[in-house]
Amino acid sequence: MKPHNRKPISPDVALERLMALCVGAEHCRHEMMAKLSSWGIAPDNASRIIATLKKSKFIDDRRFAVAYAHDKARFNAWGCRKIRLGLLQKHITADDITAALAEIDPEDYRQGLLQTIRSKIISLGPEVSATYEGRTKIFRHAASRGFEPEMIAGILRDRGLMDEMMQCR
Repeated sequence: MKPHNRKPISPDVALERLMALCVGAEHCRHEMMAKLSSWGIAPDNASRIIATLKKSKFIDDRRFAVAYAHDKARFNAWGCRKIRLGLLQKHITADDITAALAEIDPEDYRQGLLQTIRSKIISLGPEVSATYEGRTKIFRHAASRGFEPEMIAGILRDRGLMDEMMQCR
């Protein structure tokens, strides 16, 4: 990120601002580094600030990953594939990503997929949803939300469940 055209702030002020920011929500190391860079903090000072935040437990990438995965699965109805990509973009390690995805409640996850399919059925209409083209659109939509193809296909093959969802409006 390119620094703003503002006067750079001191490292002490930057640390205080980041601590205040971390009190309100989970943040990862990568986000904090980007914020420091945008404030014009030198890389060596930024590293010291990040180390202080980690030592004081204001930031923890694993804790961030678990919170991110939980929130995206539950509130945004994202599948594991999309969550994984989001965490990779935030430079979270593979071990932390695996641990975060393991924390997702399987029933909440399935309900998220069902809700995604149900909302697409409503937008297409039950008549269209019953066709091959409609089912393909539903499949693509759920896959674009990051759900696994095998899981989507299993639900689409379940006639009773699909009939039930097509009746609900």
